[in-house]
Amino acid sequence: LKTLENTSKYLKTVVSFGKVTPEQKEEVENFGIKMYTWEDFLQLGGDTQYELAQKKSTDICTIMYTSGTTGDPKGVLLSHEAIINLIAGVKHFLESAHEQLTVNDVFLSYLPLAHIFDRVIEECFISHGARIGFWRGDVKLLLEDIGVLKPTVFCAVPRVLDRIYLGL
Repeated sequence: LKTLENTSKYLKTVVSFGKVTPEQKEEVENFGIKMYTWEDFLQLGGDTQYELAQKKSTDICTIMYTSGTTGDPKGVLLSHEAIINLIAGVKHFLESAHEQLTVNDVFLSYLPLAHIFDRVIEECFISHGARIGFWRGDVKLLLEDIGVLKPTVFCAVPRVLDRIYLGL
């Protein structure tokens, strides 16, 4: 709630997956922002049925923003087909190592949420009904996060593995 004053120019609505106290709702609404619990948000549509537009595999599915390592930051348009191919590639990679994702698998997400590698792994896990846990955002606590979550799959670049080996 401390940051709402700075974001109320852009932020118009907050939907909370957790409980919202009357005091929290009032505080948010004092900034001119609408606040809903997830249950209240779902009720906004009532019984109205909407027909979803037909999608083609080449239609844009998402925009991933790059950090600009090769120039200015920019949005990269990814089609439905590209996302499906990425997920299929991860599945193929795992199967080539005689592994298969199941609903019992757990992935620890520690890369930025805008990172395409992390996103594809998450979407792969979601498509298999597997679980995803998120680190607390402090590299010094990463080993503890791993110990608590006990991921069955941990994706890392060599630098991260070196840091884990050296005790972060």
